[in-house]
Amino acid sequence: MSVDLLFQQAVSAHKANRLAEAEMLYRAMLERTPLRPEAGYNLGLLQLQRGQAEAGVATLRTVVEADPATERYGAALAEGLLIASQSHRTAGRIDASIACLQAAITLKPDFTTAYHNLGDAFLAGQQTEAAAATWLRVQQLIPANAQAAAHMARIRRQLLFQQQTRNVFDLFRREGIPPQTAAATDDNQRSRLIAARLTQVGDYFTGTVTSFGQTHWGISANSADYHSSSLKQMAAFVAGAEPGWTINDIGCGYGALFGLIRDGLTPYGVRYQGYDISPGMVAEARKRYADDPRHVFVLSSIPLWPADYSVAAGTFNLNFEHDQPEWLDYIRAQILLMARMSRCGFSFNALRPEYDRQDTNLIRLNSDAVIAFITDFISDRIELITNYSEIEWTIRVYAPYKMLVVAERTFSSENHAGSMK
Repeated sequence: MSVDLLFQQAVSAHKANRLAEAEMLYRAMLERTPLRPEAGYNLGLLQLQRGQAEAGVATLRTVVEADPATERYGAALAEGLLIASQSHRTAGRIDASIACLQAAITLKPDFTTAYHNLGDAFLAGQQTEAAAATWLRVQQLIPANAQAAAHMARIRRQLLFQQQTRNVFDLFRREGIPPQTAAATDDNQRSRLIAARLTQVGDYFTGTVTSFGQTHWGISANSADYHSSSLKQMAAFVAGAEPGWTINDIGCGYGALFGLIRDGLTPYGVRYQGYDISPGMVAEARKRYADDPRHVFVLSSIPLWPADYSVAAGTFNLNFEHDQPEWLDYIRAQILLMARMSRCGFSFNALRPEYDRQDTNLIRLNSDAVIAFITDFISDRIELITNYSEIEWTIRVYAPYKMLVVAERTFSSENHAGSMK
């Protein structure tokens, strides 16, 4: 049988989806005429079809190396590398996935799908800056690409949270506070990890407020009564304050607390500063109180300006199964930052340790351990409130604060009757 007839039979079997037969015929042809690139090209595509990503890429690479001037073979290899990258990604081999995608882009510089996947792979590997550069390239290739624009906005948020988290840990280190464990990762790695987590939580709350609006479901609270009682504790904290007071609300959501306390605010100037990690929440808050100039709602994971008081209602409750020492260190660092940004005092709440242990997305804090941390490093003027809810507790801390801390004191279950979890 002639080589040309053999090739025709292989192609017919390939088109009829008789892949095993087609593969046998392509191989028979290549044994007789190893330099026929069309047979190698089709065999590589067939292997990719059969889920043999590594073998398909290797076959196509052989074809390209034998005849690099043949443009379509290079494009086929780029597609094969894309498939191989997905196989690596599924198996958790992020570096190998990135290498395949970069090779695919080298062969096909306008390969937008590969850029999309590369950006995702960089994010999975905690390489946020590289992901940002990749998505920027997609926007340059296709300026109207809505997916690329959305990814860029998300990455910008993550980079913002990464820098803010690094600043918080810098404060932690400057004040001599030891990490939760001796094996804790370095600040840069912790910042990337926490920023990715904050971005995930922010996306979740944008989804809830988009679906349920300005309701308790919109902030993922399981009842209106719980939401109301939690906010009332924060409102009571500032009740009776001297005229002209200001407040930071960390994790402000759609601004429900502002609606509860604004009658007590003076009628001039910005008195309330609300911060949230969810773009959807910030947008809802701005829309809800568009006619009141005494507030500012900002996309931020930390308070940006000093105030008389700072509060955080429900801010520390959700962590998507990330109950590692880095996350607990982050909560402690946020508590310290609240103190340093509050002239008169700060307050926050947390879920009780026994609350709904089946829900692994929630984090619950031991009030004794939290109080011990605050006493050691911030202030001993602390009030614990537990009689208003079976779900949570609230802590209020008042100035003056300790500005000098004792570095050798550690935070652990051995020293303080339980850790912050």
